[in-house]
Amino acid sequence: MNHIMLIGNVTGKVDLVATSGGTDVANFSIAVTKYRDKKSGKWIADYFDCVAWKELAVNISKSIKKGTRVILSGKIENQSWEDNEGTRRKNTRITVFNLGVDLSFVVCGDIKKNKAGDDSDTSNDGEEFEGKEVSRFT
Repeated sequence: MNHIMLIGNVTGKVDLVATSGGTDVANFSIAVTKYRDKKSGKWIADYFDCVAWKELAVNISKSIKKGTRVILSGKIENQSWEDNEGTRRKNTRITVFNLGVDLSFVVCGDIKKNKAGDDSDTSNDGEEFEGKEVSRFT
């Protein structure tokens, strides 16, 4: 069974495009921290290219940004191709099936379409919600 779960931080902007057939696809990367180097003090991480399709792609593009800590599940796909110079290239990417924000580090609201058809926060008694960073231990 090819299934992977990762917890990491989004490393850049989510790129949402449509295929020639009109299917939405989101491409993004995450960094999964492995450990902190004792000498340099820098965090060492593995980086993963990720792809999501259809409604999930649209939802991801509207919900996450660079730095967002996410929990995702999906499958590993290995790709290989030959570039314009004839060099053999390889890449491993994650096809995402599920993605959520790690609530250990942020607060988020439930955004749904209201009767007027616009996005509004349905939590907090109708007050506009602004997610904000919170301490993990408060």
